[in-house]
Amino acid sequence: MRWYYISQRRVAGIKPSPDGTLIFTTEDQRVVKIDMLGNILRQWYPEMRRLGPVQGGTQITGLQTLHHEPSLTPWGTYISMSANGREIADYPTSVTDPQAPRKPTMVMGDKIVEFDADGKIVWEWDTFDHLDPKMLHYHTLQPYWAVRGYPGYADWTHGNGITFDEKNNLVIASFKHLDALVAIDRKTKEIRWIFSDPQGWPERFQSRILKPVGLTRFPWSQHHPHVTPWGTIVYFDNGMFQARPFDGRRIVPFHESYSRAVEIKVDPRAMTVSELWTSEKEQKPDSCINWAMGDAHRLPTTNNMLVIRSFCPPITDKLNDQNEYDLTQRFVDDVPYAGRVEEYSRTSPGTRLSQTRFDDPNEILQWQLYGGFHAPSIYWEDKAGAAN
Repeated sequence: MRWYYISQRRVAGIKPSPDGTLIFTTEDQRVVKIDMLGNILRQWYPEMRRLGPVQGGTQITGLQTLHHEPSLTPWGTYISMSANGREIADYPTSVTDPQAPRKPTMVMGDKIVEFDADGKIVWEWDTFDHLDPKMLHYHTLQPYWAVRGYPGYADWTHGNGITFDEKNNLVIASFKHLDALVAIDRKTKEIRWIFSDPQGWPERFQSRILKPVGLTRFPWSQHHPHVTPWGTIVYFDNGMFQARPFDGRRIVPFHESYSRAVEIKVDPRAMTVSELWTSEKEQKPDSCINWAMGDAHRLPTTNNMLVIRSFCPPITDKLNDQNEYDLTQRFVDDVPYAGRVEEYSRTSPGTRLSQTRFDDPNEILQWQLYGGFHAPSIYWEDKAGAAN
């Protein structure tokens, strides 16, 4: 351990800045910038933050939340996910019973917001204007937003990562609860492509869904896309459920799945997606299935792959990762588990070259690793390109 910073609130995503500072989001709806001595340099917060204004912080007008990992754009602004609620009439009350009654429900959908250092929004894209709020995930009705100050709100899109394709002027967003990476034309705001299992998507989106070439599986509850200097995309595929509510497919249970890191190449003209690399193609005895978080990067010097597995519970049929469909089992978040940071060769499937574990030998505490990045040193000023 070379350095650590203890935050007063849970950190939910961290990125390096070119000036050698760090930016991250906390679970109480703040984007924070610190130096390497741990001094808070700047803070931004949404105007309608349930906990009120942040002393000394910069308010961003018109937003309810800021969440997950913020990013610094190549041109020096900031971009983040901002979930905002709307009431949807006739919304499902169950993700397992299609005959369950429906009712008006406040639904959280993401708005991608780009803002400058003064908190002024310079670009935005709202999922309610472009996607279908009736698309469900097996975690749509989980209490994610209840514990963040919004009880009773459904968790529709659950955006969890943003990256940029500068060559094609695309904003690429990960929406966990849509099981999709979505590429947005920054100029026109139109959806250029969707990387997702096509089953369950309404007909009007089908022409935008990429056709797979050599794909082990589609992304399921994925996290943290990153466009590499080579124009490829690396992301973490959590492998959850591998089905959508009411689509007729069997849920792949927790103990039969595995999480993995993936590198893909998109051909926007042919509308295809090719799998270039993956850490694994099947479950192994030392596999990890983490139902949330996770990260992966292609390292610029060695060309190896950095894989961050957020937490690795025991793989057993005695645990359940979605407590609506089987209440006879223990919920997976109730048991001790460990996180792992691993390095892989870029052969496919990869060979694991190293592993650092974060766990409690007494199996009392849980370790969770949200994500991370590689930097050439603790101080990387003017070397931000290498920090990716």
